[in-house]
Amino acid sequence: MGVPTFFRWICVRYPKVIRDTIEREPVEMDGRMVPVDLDEDAPNGDFDTLYLDMNGIIHPCCHPEDGPAPVDEEHMYENIFLYLDRLIRIVRPKRLVYMAIDGVAPRAKMNQQRARRFRAAQEREEMEREQEKLRQDWEAEGRTLPNRTSGKVFDSNVITPGTNFLHKMSEAIRYYIHDRTTNDPLWQKLKFRVILSDANVPSEGEHKIMQFIRLQRSQPDYDPNTRHCLYGADADLIMLGLATHEAHFSILREVIIPKSEKKCTLCGGTGHVASECNGEGDDADDLVIQKPFQIVSLPVLRQYLLLQFGELEERMPPTLPYNFERCVDDFVFMCFFVGNDFLPHLPSLSIRDGSIDQMMSLYVEILPSLEDYLTDCGRTNLVQVEQFLEYLGGIEDQVFKHRLERESKMRAEKEAERAKAAAEEANFAPSGAEQMGGSLASFGGQNETSFTAPKEEASDTSAWHAQLLAQSFSMDFENLDSQEPPAKRVKQESTLDPPKPKETKAKSGKVVDREFHLALRERLNNRQDLGEAMADTVRLGEGPHWKQRYYFEKFKVKQDDLVDFLQRIRKAYVEGLCWVLVYYYQGCPSWTWFYPYHYAPFASDLIGCGNLKCGEINYFQPGQPFQPFQQLMSVLPPVSAEEAGIPAAMRELMKQSFSPLIDFYPVDFGLDLNGKRYTWQAVVLLPFIDEPRLLRILAPLLARLKLHEKMRNRHGEMLVFGHKQDKALFHAVQLAQAAYEAGHAGLKQTVRDSHLFGFLEGWQGGGANREVASPIEGLPDVEESHCISAQYTDPELLPHTSELLPGISEQPVVVNAADMDDGSRFKGFGGDAARKLIMQALGKDGRRKRYSYQETLEGQ
Repeated sequence: MGVPTFFRWICVRYPKVIRDTIEREPVEMDGRMVPVDLDEDAPNGDFDTLYLDMNGIIHPCCHPEDGPAPVDEEHMYENIFLYLDRLIRIVRPKRLVYMAIDGVAPRAKMNQQRARRFRAAQEREEMEREQEKLRQDWEAEGRTLPNRTSGKVFDSNVITPGTNFLHKMSEAIRYYIHDRTTNDPLWQKLKFRVILSDANVPSEGEHKIMQFIRLQRSQPDYDPNTRHCLYGADADLIMLGLATHEAHFSILREVIIPKSEKKCTLCGGTGHVASECNGEGDDADDLVIQKPFQIVSLPVLRQYLLLQFGELEERMPPTLPYNFERCVDDFVFMCFFVGNDFLPHLPSLSIRDGSIDQMMSLYVEILPSLEDYLTDCGRTNLVQVEQFLEYLGGIEDQVFKHRLERESKMRAEKEAERAKAAAEEANFAPSGAEQMGGSLASFGGQNETSFTAPKEEASDTSAWHAQLLAQSFSMDFENLDSQEPPAKRVKQESTLDPPKPKETKAKSGKVVDREFHLALRERLNNRQDLGEAMADTVRLGEGPHWKQRYYFEKFKVKQDDLVDFLQRIRKAYVEGLCWVLVYYYQGCPSWTWFYPYHYAPFASDLIGCGNLKCGEINYFQPGQPFQPFQQLMSVLPPVSAEEAGIPAAMRELMKQSFSPLIDFYPVDFGLDLNGKRYTWQAVVLLPFIDEPRLLRILAPLLARLKLHEKMRNRHGEMLVFGHKQDKALFHAVQLAQAAYEAGHAGLKQTVRDSHLFGFLEGWQGGGANREVASPIEGLPDVEESHCISAQYTDPELLPHTSELLPGISEQPVVVNAADMDDGSRFKGFGGDAARKLIMQALGKDGRRKRYSYQETLEGQ
């Protein structure tokens, strides 16, 4: 889910769900890093399965934000191998590791992918222009210029199904599995199986994982006490994990480290990251800083929710018995309203404004009167959803007015801070003081928070440090509620050290390169912050016609067409809510459906959705997933086409002015800040792909692909790997491979045990005793692998049920009423004000609650 604030909200509201991992320092054994004691108990608890959302590993290992970029693809592979080693040391799964790389996505997701990739290409071009301009500025000032970087900058857009890059990545990961199974002591001890679902297997990585879990738990021999651990950073993993209704499910993720605690991967210093390094720390170019990990316990989150929904047990009518599992599903559904990867969020709802707290309070109040729950294991009960939305829509006007008041207050406070800082600057800066040299000189007053420095080193530096302290508070970009861009702003050299005398010796090339990089990052981040340059002209909640202004400006609707348009967008958005719910609970309901607008309607304009039919699970037509090259042509900008390996004839369709597809690839496109401040928050206004036209034009070109291109453009199968001492798997693999080599393609063997259920088929690299070539120069080939492998197919699709399976062992209770009473849980995110607003709309004072924390809130 594209809402990073959701995880922070979870941490504040339910603090016991998070625990730090224990990570023992490994030792080197035969050139490998392995645990000190292979026989010790798993330091972070026992886990049976480890699921890896591989794109969350590939991206940071190939283009890290906080460290130097890998020099080539081999270096990227090595980064990924080491990262995987570390995850397996932490979790130590006993049965299975499932590695899932994003495959072709449903159309509903492609629109977001398309916007991200076009914007990424645009940002690279902006960076190159700004870099050249900065070089010219430095040259005009007589400064030493850095060396021009050799080689091409890595294009992260190649991390898309169908590219040469991901094809080779899959081969590298297969080598990794063979090598570790054969040579790694920890792998040899655990002997878990591995399933690899690479980019040729359709669907997003996390949804392939969830489909696997749902299908395994539907089998009669499934162990209901299977202990799952899923690695990934996306907030939607929490929702997906809850939707499995598994009793033991945890999520492993990197800790978000405040800047003050970070170490620079270039110099080894603290308080800044590599993009901010000025080269004055220790020389440690090869230093690799590892972020610690945390485990999110979904059983503990369920305990919080059980108490939060607990009063419903006494209030539900006999015709609608209380069912906690269905309340969990409704909680997942409510979270869709504040953000997901497939729909824009409703304008009046925001996590920062307390909307989740508001919806949960509303839900507890009105559920007993609704006659049914909002959802039913993927089915959307639209009559009840409409009643729920009536209350949210009824307070939209107040929500927007409160937001305007808050923004006005924040602007006034910032103006006061700027005035105070200007006064302090005037008082502290000696007459005739000159600005700091280095990177600061190149900005020429662009940054309004810059300060002047004392001229002489002998000057009293206490005032200087006071200025720096004030500046550090005014640039507190790590605040949890901040809306700063992911690429944090760079502080100038003046914020790092007191003034120094003018340098008398030439700086090293390394220091010059770092200073140049620092100055470039500052310029690029300044470009992201548009401030009031693109003021919000809609001003939701201001005046009597803010709704009309929104639809007229955002959707270009005429007054005469407004009524018909509202009916169309209501249907499209409610279809989207229903589509997402089925996707979360039963798998992809339609590969071709997508939401055809850049913006959402208002909650009040969804009233009437109870008459729609799209709540049924079988409402959507399944369709077929795109082929990888069709997706590449849908989501990539032309500048990434050649690097991605799109065939030349197709690349021409992206560039020729007379191409029948040229309107899909605009050179310029709009960015709408939509009331926000930073360009990374903007709505990317790209035209939507016309699927029938795209497929029709590409069809003859796809028929003429070369063999190696056909390999990249196919829909592939998952692979299962295991140790040759795994007797149950070994027997089935050998039979499947023998049938394949005898020419009986398609003949499958069944594997069924407590660890895995599915079907196996031989393949060209399958069987046992394989020799596997290394993809990295310097790493040895695996001459006789101990790993066995076969193609793997999931068992028959069965409906997923929203219930805990019989025979589970509940985890110990760690959350109690006292935890619910803890007032610190309700600080921030506007939860108190939002809850009061909905309670007033219900005509209640909010005091009829089981737990006293509600009264505590009333008194705050």
